[in-house]
Amino acid sequence: MAKLIKCKDCGQEISKRAKACPNCGAEVKRTSLFTWIVTIFAVIFMISQFSGGGNTARTVSRVKVEEKPRLDVQSFRCEFEHGYHSIVGEVKNISPKKIDNVMAVGVFVTASGEVVKTDQSLIDYNPIMPNQTSPFKIMTTSNPQIKSCKLSFKTMFGGQIMTKGK
Repeated sequence: MAKLIKCKDCGQEISKRAKACPNCGAEVKRTSLFTWIVTIFAVIFMISQFSGGGNTARTVSRVKVEEKPRLDVQSFRCEFEHGYHSIVGEVKNISPKKIDNVMAVGVFVTASGEVVKTDQSLIDYNPIMPNQTSPFKIMTTSNPQIKSCKLSFKTMFGGQIMTKGK
């Protein structure tokens, strides 16, 4: 049995295969396969144009570094415990806007300042709102050469965030 649809003119249920409504005589319009294919290609084309996919030239994105500090490091300390090195502290958003996906980046160095390893983690509050202070903790596996650490901040998919403070 054929599927039933409603006539657009009179609302009577009619067969999907009918060429015209038996009640009012209105023509049943069908969308051809060609129309569907053209529509799909048009939608794909529009999406590629609006998303920048139509640009065939390769662009290199540069990391944007803010001029003014947006975060104030309230405190941080390097720790070693149970075979892990960590950086623990608090950071405050001193910008007028919320900041999404803030990553604390820890650089673990030797006594002479040579980088042994780096690690990163999201700060606890995401997003961090204006004037809000958030704790953070970066942990990494131990290495006997690690003698101190350095700290910076960045956005998860963006550039470095300028800081002031400790």
